[in-house]
Amino acid sequence: MTQAELCDVLAMIGTYLPSQVRSRILALLPEDLRKEVLNQLSHINNLKTLPVVAQRLKKELDVLVGEPGMFSQIENLKLRLSDVLSLILRKGTPKQACDIVRRLPETVEADVIQVIAAQGSLSFSRRLEHEDLEFLHTLCQAIELASYEPNPAFAAEVLRLIQNPGIIRRILTLMYDKDPDATGHVQDLIFGFHELVHLSDRELQAVLNGVDHWDLILSLRPAPVGVRRKIIANLSERRARMFEEDEKVLDDVDDAQVMMLQHQIMDRARLLYETGVIHTYLGSIEREKANLLPDGSQSAKGGTGDIEVVVKKKKRRNPVGYLVGILVIASVVVIVILLNRYNPNLGLNLRGKTRPDVANLSTAKTDSAAQSKTGGRARSQSGAVGNAAVISGRAILKSGERVRSMDLGVVPGDRLQTDAEGRASVDLWGDSGQVQVGENTDVQFGQPQQTPHEPPKLDLRIGNNWVRVTNPL
Repeated sequence: MTQAELCDVLAMIGTYLPSQVRSRILALLPEDLRKEVLNQLSHINNLKTLPVVAQRLKKELDVLVGEPGMFSQIENLKLRLSDVLSLILRKGTPKQACDIVRRLPETVEADVIQVIAAQGSLSFSRRLEHEDLEFLHTLCQAIELASYEPNPAFAAEVLRLIQNPGIIRRILTLMYDKDPDATGHVQDLIFGFHELVHLSDRELQAVLNGVDHWDLILSLRPAPVGVRRKIIANLSERRARMFEEDEKVLDDVDDAQVMMLQHQIMDRARLLYETGVIHTYLGSIEREKANLLPDGSQSAKGGTGDIEVVVKKKKRRNPVGYLVGILVIASVVVIVILLNRYNPNLGLNLRGKTRPDVANLSTAKTDSAAQSKTGGRARSQSGAVGNAAVISGRAILKSGERVRSMDLGVVPGDRLQTDAEGRASVDLWGDSGQVQVGENTDVQFGQPQQTPHEPPKLDLRIGNNWVRVTNPL
């Protein structure tokens, strides 16, 4: 394509654009090219024949200035106005690009950002005709653009400068319809994990209440100090204490896993915005309100349309079921009370369970592992509440921060920790019962200050225990 034909195409585009947009685009062109295009603008209507590329672009421009309902007629066009503008905007600053984008039609506005973020020479060569590629190549040479590879950082900065959540949300939603991956990348660049600090305390607490304990610990590993401080300050006192304790037992974690967990937390925050629970915008798109809602209701989306219908299922209440449930709970409570009252050697205080699959506990082999394979048990020592042995895998017995040998027995305050394949058994003092410790478990037997013959309170921090009582009554 010649320089003159290039000027014809640019002049034809200029006749369709508002004067403010046209002047800003011309300001990004080199001086010589700008003068030629300005000169051609006064003669473009007198041309009998337009270049092939100009004829293709004219179809889209006619629709953009005509009836909005006719937009479906240009969906099959290959070369688009957004392709041309995306190259010219790359010659300017994000501020200049933002000024131009905000004055474009809404559909072109989102298309330009998407092309800048996700498309370059390779993607152009796959979807455009030879004449289109030749035109773009001539344009790049004329504006002295060395390359036009995808630049999501530039696109994100343009959106950030808009500073209007409603407009950004609309653009991201339109972008998502065309390219979900590129949209997600731009979302992360503008509204990363660190943006949680902009939430109010109440909004942040609403986000954190639905986040798994271990997921939160892992996601904060690389977080900035300010983000970490604010999140911990908005945890309950009990959860904050557990957070600090559990963080110490984690080994190094994979960066990809941390990134995935941070994305999940941000996705939750965006969903809460779409459902009206929080009011600080963090990059959500309109379709996110069709996911699972915080109240447990579900949503369904139609087959090929864009209409999303929220479907809330109302469960019928069964009075008989409620009565049976109450009786079962009452029976369990009575049994637990009887066990604690009439068996002086065993007390239960299970604090709760957390997900064990992400806990990377530091473990070590002990001499009692070999003894457990033969079915033996360590001898009870003075001051011990029970005798421990490893059944499989690895387990450690800790007093404070010090690892003890299981041959010495379990004394009040000791913690028994197992790995992903570890299992252990503890015979309680006086043959009163036995505790089976499962995989990925961390359990403490009583408190350091109690006497060994007092009933040991089991403080289960992670995992599962099975308790057998010899003589409960």
